[in-house]
Amino acid sequence: MRKRSACRHAMYAATEPAVEGRRRRSEASATRARKNGGESRNPARAVLPIACSPKNVSFVFVIFASRSGNAPTRTRLFFAVGLAARTHDAYTVCMNIQLVNWSADNKAELVRMCNAVDRAYLSERMPYPYTETDADWWLNNIAENEGTNGVFRAIVADGAYVGNISVEKKSDVYTKDAEIGYFLVPDYWNNGIMTHAVSTMCSMAFSALDIMRITGLVYEPNTASRRVLEKNGFALEGIMKNAVYKNGAVYNLCVYGKLAECSAR
Repeated sequence: MRKRSACRHAMYAATEPAVEGRRRRSEASATRARKNGGESRNPARAVLPIACSPKNVSFVFVIFASRSGNAPTRTRLFFAVGLAARTHDAYTVCMNIQLVNWSADNKAELVRMCNAVDRAYLSERMPYPYTETDADWWLNNIAENEGTNGVFRAIVADGAYVGNISVEKKSDVYTKDAEIGYFLVPDYWNNGIMTHAVSTMCSMAFSALDIMRITGLVYEPNTASRRVLEKNGFALEGIMKNAVYKNGAVYNLCVYGKLAECSAR
């Protein structure tokens, strides 16, 4: 089962009782109106929740319609509850997300994550099963290249190691370009963690490395990863047809790019 953010429960706590309470008051008011020959001493209240869902909480509005004698009905729109909403990324504000340096002290976490990650859209660069020997190689690679040829970080959410992210410079005539790569263990999907991590990593990479752009390569069906890049200002620059062959399947490869000047805006 995927881990649910406490924010979701907080949002429902703010909306559901309010909506339910107003609905009950509206029904009571309507009952009184019928008893009084169609008029109510208190304005009837109708509640209109708009787009209240776990992944897209928008706003809740209440419409107050009042009638007094022969006076025309007056309708007033009041803002009742405003919730941070865009997509599930709004929930990241409830999590402490950090990008931390890898070291030998957290090698066990690296091994655990690399064996738990969903590999459907990953390259074969990462061995499986992932052993301590593999972790030693990766940690040595980081020690040799950190800050000069790449930036490498563990993703930590609320104190738990949940993913990995890196930006590595290319070579030869492509030395002003770098490639971003990342993964997140499935239990922490759909919490906006990777969107936050990519944003932070791009700022770090453009600051630390002598590069003009960052490239992201994503299998075409991997819509979640594509959205992460698009939310962080990466533009789809092209699609390479039949560029990937993995586990007997052929995929198109989407090429995304983010320029240094776009990151500075």
